[in-house]
Amino acid sequence: MSRILLLLGIFLVMAAPVRSADVMTTQTGFGSPAPVVAADPDPLDRMLGERQSFDIAFLWFDRLASGELSLVTTEETGRYRAVLEAKTLGLAAWLTRDRLQRYESLLRRGEDGRLLTISHSSTIFKGKGRKRRGRTKIYTFNYVDRLVEVSVERNGEISSGESLPMAEGEQPQDILAAFYNFRAGYYGPLRPGRNVRIPTFTRKGPSEILIDVLTRSEWPKKLKIPEGDVLCRVTLDPEVFKTGGGKVYVWFNADRVPDGGVVEKVLGMGDVRGTRIKGSNNVQ
Repeated sequence: MSRILLLLGIFLVMAAPVRSADVMTTQTGFGSPAPVVAADPDPLDRMLGERQSFDIAFLWFDRLASGELSLVTTEETGRYRAVLEAKTLGLAAWLTRDRLQRYESLLRRGEDGRLLTISHSSTIFKGKGRKRRGRTKIYTFNYVDRLVEVSVERNGEISSGESLPMAEGEQPQDILAAFYNFRAGYYGPLRPGRNVRIPTFTRKGPSEILIDVLTRSEWPKKLKIPEGDVLCRVTLDPEVFKTGGGKVYVWFNADRVPDGGVVEKVLGMGDVRGTRIKGSNNVQ
């Protein structure tokens, strides 16, 4: 059951509106981030203050879990905070001791405008009231020394871990920074046939997020996708969301708003299905 909650994060991160028409790109193929020049207004500015809410279904559970994704400015100039929070509901909450999973990233802008990670944390909470306990894994990104420092906080006590080197020539981002940069168009347009690679990091070291914008001939027949939608297949390191190798699909309508998403073969039992239920700001 806890793995299903983690899988909720995949849909939340990938299934929010993507509008890439506001940027100009000079490279669209697989590989390094596309050099871009952002047009006015700043594509990231219009995402600030957004709050996206989602329901997740699995097997006979129509509302197994819910979650929220947001991006806000902090009190410190030039700093941003992205938060993804997911929790189990009903019977699932009882079975998982009211488990809540929270991903939080402190971000800044790079020279080209895209978001870079200052720190990223992943926290698991269980229990209620005074019995509530949490464990947080923290990644601190040092782009000057080319290191990512890993530490763990458990019930208020922090233990330092190892420092892992970044891959040469790359600026890895956590999954939330990567998501907002992808939405802003810093990795090129959302066009069928494109393959996007985004460098990221796990506790084992450098990793990557792969996004394939599928042509119509590549669509799985079992997925019921509305005419005119664009389908993306997302491949993550299993370490990020404990996917177990299952494929992840998200489809967007003509306005770049998600109509749905699926994570295949969860626990060998069935697919996890996600639906956006409300949004704010530029989300219609």
